[in-house]
Amino acid sequence: MNRNIPFFNMIINILFPHNCIFCDRKLSFFGNEYCCDKCREKIFKTKENESKCLICGRKIGGYGNNKVCTNCAKNNIHFDASYPCFEYSEGVRNLIHKFKFRKQMFLNKYVSDYMIEAMDRAGVPEYDFLVYPPVNLSTFFERGYNQTRLVAVRIGKHYKKKVLKGAIVKTRQNPKQSLMTKGMRFINVKGVFKVKRKFRKLIKGKNILIVDDVMTTGATASEIAGELKKNGALSVYVAVFAVSGE
Repeated sequence: MNRNIPFFNMIINILFPHNCIFCDRKLSFFGNEYCCDKCREKIFKTKENESKCLICGRKIGGYGNNKVCTNCAKNNIHFDASYPCFEYSEGVRNLIHKFKFRKQMFLNKYVSDYMIEAMDRAGVPEYDFLVYPPVNLSTFFERGYNQTRLVAVRIGKHYKKKVLKGAIVKTRQNPKQSLMTKGMRFINVKGVFKVKRKFRKLIKGKNILIVDDVMTTGATASEIAGELKKNGALSVYVAVFAVSGE
């Protein structure tokens, strides 16, 4: 993402003062158009030689030859690899909460564009279709939209890949994952997802990318990936905006 602010955008900043999308701090007229320096320093910094899990992509505590994080080692993860954009820091959490719970749908542009940048940098394997997790009906009626669908559609347009809208549906309305402990999340989503009948032939022998906003244990993505593979998907990858630490 180009962070050099054009002269036209600088004028817009002067006429319409704006805040950091991560922390709401007032931004300089002459600075970056959407992110303050403090958030950029905290959120975007990376450490060399930092170990990351080969399955979920989260940072592994300490340094050394660890290949898989504790969470992925003890659970049967069905997706082949995950490509997170950021760690789930306070600033990232603020952005996600505004996007999901405060109806600030314009933030889809930033979430999607950051994910596209991270996917290009990581070299996500070739895939055929995109899918996204469904939300509970009560959540959808309360919120009015599924934020992961918005992100998937924007990413799909960028890469010219088809989004299989509504391909993943729920068999029951389970309690929200955010209300579950880490240990209960895999149990909470067991058998919850299925591939809608009209998409089953389409995904056979294909590589699928699941798009999501936050990964904590990976239970939701793993359960969806398992269902996709049961219905013939060849490989399943995950692109996620943020991943929590171990």
